[in-house]
Amino acid sequence: MAVNIEKFTRHAGVLRSPSGRFDDVGNVANGGDSGGFIMAGPKSVEMTFPELERVNVTGGNGRLSTFLFESQSESGFTFESGITDLALAAASQGTKIHTIGDWDISGIRPDMRTPIQMWWLINTHGKAQDSGYVGDAGWHVLIAKLQISYLGPSGLSEINPHSSRYSAVIDPSDKFPWGQALSVSNNGATTFDVFEFFAENPVALHVYIGDSTNGTDGTQEFTLDYTPAGDHSTNKVRAWKNGTLQTATTHYTVVPSTKTVEMTAGVRPLAGEELVVAYEYVTT
Repeated sequence: MAVNIEKFTRHAGVLRSPSGRFDDVGNVANGGDSGGFIMAGPKSVEMTFPELERVNVTGGNGRLSTFLFESQSESGFTFESGITDLALAAASQGTKIHTIGDWDISGIRPDMRTPIQMWWLINTHGKAQDSGYVGDAGWHVLIAKLQISYLGPSGLSEINPHSSRYSAVIDPSDKFPWGQALSVSNNGATTFDVFEFFAENPVALHVYIGDSTNGTDGTQEFTLDYTPAGDHSTNKVRAWKNGTLQTATTHYTVVPSTKTVEMTAGVRPLAGEELVVAYEYVTT
């Protein structure tokens, strides 16, 4: 079982369907929950990180020293999907689908574009290379906060497959997607463009917004989109309330067979408080 892996290889050709959730949970009302969405039919993610800017100090017919500065260009990528999702295309542009009889019509390149902002997860196949785990299969996970917008279909040609394209600009973040703030003492910096790590299984996020209601026994529960790879007693499921890591059993329990997370009476999220669950899930 590969855990806490810091050296790994990754498969260059196959992507696990990226998933994410809207940042600042703008689409989740009090008492509601959301597992985000799935980018169906992923083909490629052409991710680019700008190189550092170099300034050379010269004199005496030679280079005296070199200084490195962060680039003023943004990180970003172009995503291609083998499936055209009109609902996602419209949402990424801030536009609407217009229905005429049997047709759902979505426009491309509106005159007023409002890119949505979200956390995005990309899971790719990987293998651990740390001592004791060499060759163990797992997943390389990338998480970024970004603005995404639909670019339309790729060029059309006979016989060849076509794809739909999205453009994304990555925004630096001063916190993890589950709300925990970054700090120099814990992380060595206060902002990052992308977070990456190795996991035994693919990873997903789920958010719940508390309200003033209780279940019949004073607890609250919600259902995850996928079957967790373990319950609350394992390291496969973690929960944060307003950015603070919660204690398993004391604050929440997880039942993989029903995919449910139950918050303990007395410590459940109050109205407007955010509970984010990050969990590994099984794919079969």
